[in-house]
Amino acid sequence: MMLRPRLVRTSEEVVRWPALVAVALMLLVADAVADPGPITAEARTDSVRVALVASGTQFAAGDTITVELEVPEAGLQFNAYDAYVEYDPGALTFLRADDLSDQEGPLMREACNQTFHVFDVASDSTYLEIHHSLLCSGTYLTGPGVIYRLRFLCRDVDTDTTLRLLRGSPTETRFFANGLFVTPLRTTDVQIRIGAGDVTATPPDAPRLELSAAPNPFNPRTTLRFELVSSASVDLRIYDLAGRHVRRLASGLHAAGEHRVLWDGCDRRGREVPSGVYLVRLRAGEWTATERLTLVR
Repeated sequence: MMLRPRLVRTSEEVVRWPALVAVALMLLVADAVADPGPITAEARTDSVRVALVASGTQFAAGDTITVELEVPEAGLQFNAYDAYVEYDPGALTFLRADDLSDQEGPLMREACNQTFHVFDVASDSTYLEIHHSLLCSGTYLTGPGVIYRLRFLCRDVDTDTTLRLLRGSPTETRFFANGLFVTPLRTTDVQIRIGAGDVTATPPDAPRLELSAAPNPFNPRTTLRFELVSSASVDLRIYDLAGRHVRRLASGLHAAGEHRVLWDGCDRRGREVPSGVYLVRLRAGEWTATERLTLVR
């Protein structure tokens, strides 16, 4: 039996998804100490990569576009994700499937016959909200494959338009394994042309700042990894969930490239901090990245 919670709309409110997600996460982490297991032999990257892929690059007014969320290659394993797909309602009209299960991609649908699936359209129609989880114990995915499908109608305009996966809180695209974030996550947006002419060539966005920690959860130490595309002034700090500063791990000018910093689970006075969840925040120039760390003593 497929478990597919739907959002219930009334004239007064929309019942949002967090309460439903809580139920799904209880099922996903019923054995919270379980390990997703080793990465399969096919896994070849140290991240989850997800791309928006359109059914073409050039369209006319009235054409229908299919846009797929695709994991293009094998990488870190996951069994759930939240995705926020931004689009321009002045250029595209979203076409909701009659049966929402038709929007699920084969990679998710064929892996497990029980899924948690919540979908919504933002009130201003500028982004789509997807929450999608496998409910089969011990089942994990990696690419390649399609995890979701969306359809849009081209409006009567002459323009380039971009669909992108949002990465900022509270609309943050994230992948999970057993309720824990899978990082790093790398995303690819898609640009299309509606009307005459060719798609305008635009330089790619500067790579987003990536921050990860391994192992996580950890005891007694973990290694934080970040990569800079150019030299930048860096500030790397640990905070507790109350926002109190625990320790600064790095500061000052750092060269382009990969950097690794060890945290031994101690505060700035050298005292061991208790078990719990901590936040590590990295500032590098104009970029900021945050990661959750779980210390288990």
